[in-house]
Amino acid sequence: MKRLLIKLMVSLLSLTLLSTMTVFAADTIGVSNPLEIESSIAEQTINAATLQDYSKISIPDEPNFVSAGIDTQTISQDITIMDDNQAPVADLRVTVLNPDSMVNGNFTTETQIAWLWSYNGENFTYDPDGDTITNMSIGGISNSDLVGTLTGNIGFVTQFQTAAQYQLTFQVQDSRGAWSNVAKYTFSIEPADGNTRPVCQIGITSNTLIPGQLMMISWANSYDNDAGDALTSVGSKIITDDGTVTSLNDYLVENDGSGCVVKFEETGTYEIWIRVCDSHNAWSNWFVFTVTVENVKADVTVTGTYEGATSRGYWVDNFKAKSIDSGAICEEDAIKLAELCGSHSYPSALPDKMLFDNSIEVSGRVTTASGAPVANTGVNIKMPLSFSTFYATVYTDSNGYFSYEPTATQFWLDTNMYQDPDQIDFLSVGDRLGDKTQYIYFSTDLGTSFFYPTTISVFVKDQLVHSERVTCEVGYSKEPRIGNSICHNGQWGGL
Repeated sequence: MKRLLIKLMVSLLSLTLLSTMTVFAADTIGVSNPLEIESSIAEQTINAATLQDYSKISIPDEPNFVSAGIDTQTISQDITIMDDNQAPVADLRVTVLNPDSMVNGNFTTETQIAWLWSYNGENFTYDPDGDTITNMSIGGISNSDLVGTLTGNIGFVTQFQTAAQYQLTFQVQDSRGAWSNVAKYTFSIEPADGNTRPVCQIGITSNTLIPGQLMMISWANSYDNDAGDALTSVGSKIITDDGTVTSLNDYLVENDGSGCVVKFEETGTYEIWIRVCDSHNAWSNWFVFTVTVENVKADVTVTGTYEGATSRGYWVDNFKAKSIDSGAICEEDAIKLAELCGSHSYPSALPDKMLFDNSIEVSGRVTTASGAPVANTGVNIKMPLSFSTFYATVYTDSNGYFSYEPTATQFWLDTNMYQDPDQIDFLSVGDRLGDKTQYIYFSTDLGTSFFYPTTISVFVKDQLVHSERVTCEVGYSKEPRIGNSICHNGQWGGL
């Protein structure tokens, strides 16, 4: 199936979404086998108490602090200050304990990385008030990645067994309960065996959605440069506005192996992280992008006709005519009945806009609240009728526009009174009983039309975006009918 996807070019180091997007067609699937979606890596929060359980590791004299290959970011947060207490400051320095393990200047699965919050009397992590640091939180890694603490209580040591990209977080708390900023360190671990990590490329249909709108995500163009190596799985995590971490599986509608379809039911911002794994269990860098889910906005126009007055026929209150007519009248009496129970003027009780099987159009455009087009999304049109409920669905185009302008046959099929076009006889169609249609248009030479006041409603993903009162023609008989009488082959008689 041909899909138009938006290719997002993302910086793999800083993990930020760039604004430039191009549209590409994911016709060629670059993955030999369907890929299973896995949740995020087994990240755990490591605190000060946990660190005490690890063995002590000594640091070399005069370590060489490194910054190449590590992207550092400091995230501030709202902090409640009590008694003028200042929040502590979290920061780390990095050195490699076994530089020979690095390949081309890159960390590998054999590299032991020392993370220091203090060294040689200089505190990189501290409290401006001089309060004691009583607790700390290390996130983004698992317990198995932590191999020890540094002698002298100046830091900790990691060694990662899985080649991948990581984002380590570090935060501390002082003795008065205030938490510091969150320091984030993004870095990559390469395989030590000469294997190279795969490359993740992602395409999406849109990064601005409405609740319930389907979004396609494709990783079909991801690849691995190693001969004989194949992609085996997809990793994911999604971070919501409140910091909750979930997986693509929590929003999954369908997974075809080279991509998936997801939907988000709640408005908000979703930070989506995706990566791919090769057959050597080496993971690509994370591909990170943000999706915003906004409320739906729609401009809808219902087009009908307003030509209600006539000199040729009569608008008749048929309930009143039925109460008078016994069902055995002549043509002259039928006209008299029409004059008694109606007039040439359009009934004031009926909504002005009239909809006919050959004169109805519902059109418009669907966007998000900020104006982004909502493409390839169903628009449902509903209208209660005297005998059933009219229901039709059309889909928006790539710019969010839609139009429902049916043929007369399609209109009657959408009323759900008919299941097959062959059942429709336009000389006698729809509801002609008149039990719920108070007003009719009666003419001895044009026949009789039955009208029903109703509300036409337009929904996008079950959300009402438009409604208005209309008058719909729900039945027509070429043979004139009025009250309890009908003219058949030129002869008037009872129904």
